[in-house]
Amino acid sequence: TAIIATTNRTLLVDLRTRKILRQFKSNPQYGLQDALLSEDGKTFTGVGHHDGSVVTWSVDSEDPIRVYPKADGIQVYHHSPALGKLAVMSNDDEIRLYDLNTHDVRSILWPRKASAYADVKISPDGKRVYFVASGNTRGILFWDLVENRVVRVYEDEFSTAVAAVSSTADSSLLVSGDRKGVAMLWDT
Repeated sequence: TAIIATTNRTLLVDLRTRKILRQFKSNPQYGLQDALLSEDGKTFTGVGHHDGSVVTWSVDSEDPIRVYPKADGIQVYHHSPALGKLAVMSNDDEIRLYDLNTHDVRSILWPRKASAYADVKISPDGKRVYFVASGNTRGILFWDLVENRVVRVYEDEFSTAVAAVSSTADSSLLVSGDRKGVAMLWDT
């Protein structure tokens, strides 16, 4: 089976028979940009970039389990199925972390207004979220989820926009890559 998100419908489809098994309600206004399946395959969360929707459904029911408060458009996001978490950066500079198991939402604001965001990653240990600003403010923000505060912001180290970040499996190091091809290694 597969979850297929179109502009106006979200469907659970049997790929062998091509039969629609379920059509889900409460589809975002402009459709889903992505459907993120939980690790156990029992739920999925839809992300709607344009209208800022985040909605979670059980694959067994057409009605949503949770419709989260809308963000002001979603620029970038990262889903960690193993941790059951979704991190998003919206146009209003608010960083949100959705716990898709408990349905809790935590948020903080980026310290300075940025015009664009390039990447976001949840560390493999689930203790930090890393956000990359790539517009007029360039930098990487480290959000410590245990302390629930920004523990570090790197802004002055970059001559060009940072494009991506990734963490080592043990979450001890972070690597960033910029648009000129320069990679930097950071202690977390």
